[in-house]
Amino acid sequence: MIVVQKVRCLDCNRIMILLQGAQGLYYGCSRFPECRGSVSANSEGIVSGRYIDNEIATLRDRAHKVFDKLWLGPERIMTRNESYLYLQQLTGIDAEACHISQFDVGQCSEVLEFLL
Repeated sequence: MIVVQKVRCLDCNRIMILLQGAQGLYYGCSRFPECRGSVSANSEGIVSGRYIDNEIATLRDRAHKVFDKLWLGPERIMTRNESYLYLQQLTGIDAEACHISQFDVGQCSEVLEFLL
């Protein structure tokens, strides 16, 4: 049974909406795209992760857009696997943890500095 919690966005204090994403359930700000606050939820709809604020959501998007150019599109210069190995070498993060969706502000800034 899914339980919908009353969750407020820590950035703008608006109600968050329970949504289904590629990685599972999460609460997203009802003001999206103006506010990008989110927090993951377990399979029952209970908040289970760290809150993602506007700053980190924006940085992760920017880092992904820059990183993805390495292996996507007409100007790609390596395969997806090669690009993730390169990211691991740049950041010193092991394969299990080397996912931009899990990076903090410092790690996203580092990726942008390396790749821009």
